[in-house]
Amino acid sequence: MPGSQRLLIVNRNFWPDVSTYGQMLRQIAARWVADGHSVEVFAAHPSYRPETGQRTASREIDKGVSIRRISLFP
Repeated sequence: MPGSQRLLIVNRNFWPDVSTYGQMLRQIAARWVADGHSVEVFAAHPSYRPETGQRTASREIDKGVSIRRISLFP
């Protein structure tokens, strides 16, 4: 698509993390994809609910957004 760009979001928090920035960035990224851009996210695994014991995938695609997650040091 003419004018489309490859965009990279780098932030500690991203969906499904419950932080405000993580949730907002998901909406922004989905909008950019809807506008025809290629969007990738580089973030940490969610940190606000470690008691659940559930771990998110290290790589996944959500709403057309490619997500790569890494573990942080405790």
